[in-house]
Amino acid sequence: MYSHGLSLLPNAIEPEFGRGHPLLFQAFGALWMHIFGSSTISLHSFCLFIASVLIVFVYEVILRLFNKNVAIICILLLVLNTPFYIESTFLAPDIFIALVTFGILYFYVMRRFFLVFVLLTMYFYTKESAFVLGAVLVIDVIVSIFKNDIPPKVKLRKCVSVFVPVMLGVLFYLVQKRIMGWYSWPGAYSRKATISIAYFSHWYRICLGALIYYEERYLFLLPMLLLALFAAIHQRSYKYLFVFFPAIILFTLRFSSGQNLNAVSCLLLILFFISVGASIYALRDFKYFNRSQQQKFVLLSAIFIFLYFCFFSVYNFQGRYIFSPLVIFCVLVGIFFDFFISKVSKFAFYPLLATFCCIGVYCIANKKNYIDLTLFLKMQTQMNVVSYFEENNLFGKAIYSNSNWFVTNMQTPSHGYLHSGKVFSNMSSVGYDSSTDYLIYSNALRPFSSLIFDSTAYLKVKSDSSLQLIYKKENGPVWAEVYKRK
Repeated sequence: MYSHGLSLLPNAIEPEFGRGHPLLFQAFGALWMHIFGSSTISLHSFCLFIASVLIVFVYEVILRLFNKNVAIICILLLVLNTPFYIESTFLAPDIFIALVTFGILYFYVMRRFFLVFVLLTMYFYTKESAFVLGAVLVIDVIVSIFKNDIPPKVKLRKCVSVFVPVMLGVLFYLVQKRIMGWYSWPGAYSRKATISIAYFSHWYRICLGALIYYEERYLFLLPMLLLALFAAIHQRSYKYLFVFFPAIILFTLRFSSGQNLNAVSCLLLILFFISVGASIYALRDFKYFNRSQQQKFVLLSAIFIFLYFCFFSVYNFQGRYIFSPLVIFCVLVGIFFDFFISKVSKFAFYPLLATFCCIGVYCIANKKNYIDLTLFLKMQTQMNVVSYFEENNLFGKAIYSNSNWFVTNMQTPSHGYLHSGKVFSNMSSVGYDSSTDYLIYSNALRPFSSLIFDSTAYLKVKSDSSLQLIYKKENGPVWAEVYKRK
């Protein structure tokens, strides 16, 4: 897009790079490159800038909506998670989506409907998951229409701020169908969706696990159980133990197994949803909320996370997609911690922060704080292959690769893989024949894809007597092989 000009049309870039998603994030990235240059540092500083804005924005919003304790806990939990640093350096839209999502929820409960309109439209032109948040807001708008305590003018502004972006979002996919022939790019799906309770509960469990279990993130929740116990003793009321119910269910979900796993998982998920809803209601029952905006923000946020995982349980979940709900999850966790601190002692706040830091250090020291995106290993493997071709001065040779990602990186100096000004201009990922001098075969097809490849085509290459394996590189589960025609 930087080379061909800014555009939001579906055919502005190749489907393999856009993957059928709306292209607003790519357009912003191209604009950033026009202003700050196309160097590697400039490219990666784009998302770093968005991440910095996210931290400041989340802190200021929570400070105004709740209090300083919740804001500090939320930010600390966020920065102690590896996804924050990964998304801050990659040219992926997830951190931008998290910023937009959080802004929409905040401005909606504060009735800043023009900003809701702008941000929701931006979301729809960035990712399909905008329909999840759109559904949440549409439900709330419909409910508010039947409320007598809301002025008609506010109802109208609500409707416009939500329904118009939804219609604009639908319009994009109609245009995409007209231009490209599909609503969503078929190549974006790494698994075939099956409409069944077993399938849904299996993938919902995976989504929930990515939010809570990955990187041992549940360790940050254990101090909450201890505070709840202290609150129950200090206040002499067992009611403060309500958080133990979702905790027990989460533990059971994590370690449950057996022949009837799908049925058990489905039942446990239902109980978990009920227990979380009851926990949020308990905050209201204990009169934690002193403003209606606080209660509404928590309610809409919880519904969004629930529906977000429902969406990706049938769509196409990848680990990096958790970042948007992760930000909201940190806020909700901070709210519960603040509630229990207020029932125990205000002096418990600083030991809690120290505990978080210790848990973070433990996770990093024991490599628990690593999210398995394999992207770094893929990049390292590609750099090894590129170095091999450069060292052997194979610039003019006809080269085939089963990954278009390899081809692009070996023909684009600004991507940072090439060590000189020369490029491998005679490369292709379409196919190879007798005129092809070298073949590169790898299981690293795309940056965030699974480590899968066409095994039939690979076996054909391996069995071809006219090809000789001359180089192989393995970095963990990622590998690449180079073949030369005899």
